[in-house]
Amino acid sequence: MGWALADLLLVSGVATATTLAWHRVSPPAARLL
Repeated sequence: MGWALADLLLVSGVATATTLAWHRVSPPAARLL
């Protein structure tokens, strides 16, 4: 249970970081997504 929660937080954190980086690099492309 604890590991599943840690995995979920890790994955969501990576997804958030990727999204923020993508918006910073390419706002027009981010709007298309």
